[in-house]
Amino acid sequence: MPVHSAISTAEELQDAITEAKDKLLALYFHASWSPQCKQVDDLLPDLEKDPDLALTSFCKVEAEQAKDVSLKYKVTSVPTFVILLNGKDVDRVEGVKMMELVGKLKALKIRVEMPPVAASEDDRKLMQRLQAITAQAPYVRFIEGSKSSPAKGDSSEAVTLLREAGLEFQYFDVATDSVLRQRKALLAKMCSGGLLVVRRSSAASATDRAPA
Repeated sequence: MPVHSAISTAEELQDAITEAKDKLLALYFHASWSPQCKQVDDLLPDLEKDPDLALTSFCKVEAEQAKDVSLKYKVTSVPTFVILLNGKDVDRVEGVKMMELVGKLKALKIRVEMPPVAASEDDRKLMQRLQAITAQAPYVRFIEGSKSSPAKGDSSEAVTLLREAGLEFQYFDVATDSVLRQRKALLAKMCSGGLLVVRRSSAASATDRAPA
């Protein structure tokens, strides 16, 4: 998942869009003076290591220098991620919400991998369901069990970390859904690597709350 150099002109943006044809392009609008952007910069290396984001390219956009680009995508704060698919604005994430960003990128990744003519009606309906679930809150965690009684392992650790960090989240119990249980491979494509991001986001949140 390459991270392009910062761009500051519409021409440089168009070059990045052309290069990312048939892939996802996440435009990362940032500013060097923003402490929130510094947090995002620290978390980006974890995303680079995620094999499920191999079809995503990240491009830094200097929000204040590239004012025409910021205006085009209606960016009013940093950090903001604008996600493009084949040059079209399909989603966005504002603020230091890396888990939300990863979830959206993995949901959209299925659209990149799945040729439209080959996609079955069942696959399309399932993807619509998954996208609706992940849109319920900034953080949505697929677990086995519930918030109060998560299954042991990754589910339990993720819930504990999210609570300790004071991060609001919703959950979906995959054990109660026979369709999702049968489609574990598809669900795994959206969720793998998520625990690593939870750990780093939890650590970043703890740093924010620490007294100066």
